[in-house]
Amino acid sequence: MLTARFDRTSPSGLGMISTTRSGGPGMLGRQFSIAVLVVCLAFSLPAPTVHAAGVTPGASIEVPNFLSDALRADSRPNEDKGRDAGRFPDKVMAFFGLERGDTVA
Repeated sequence: MLTARFDRTSPSGLGMISTTRSGGPGMLGRQFSIAVLVVCLAFSLPAPTVHAAGVTPGASIEVPNFLSDALRADSRPNEDKGRDAGRFPDKVMAFFGLERGDTVA
């Protein structure tokens, strides 16, 4: 905010108008700027990588024979079999530790 003030006691004896600026960034504005900077820096850092216990990233998953047989079964609809190429249900079920006799809904 800009404030103007008429000053009659100027050295020249003439009235002078002096201006002052108030309401600048102040402490609250600086704190907000620092907070925004900290948040931006925090979001620019890479997220920590979390791996399941006992799983090595990039390791191949061994699929048990009973899972492969179940996925090739004649009782499965052809539509489901057609989606297997992109979904890898054999590896997903092996990853979650399915055992013979388990039911997946």
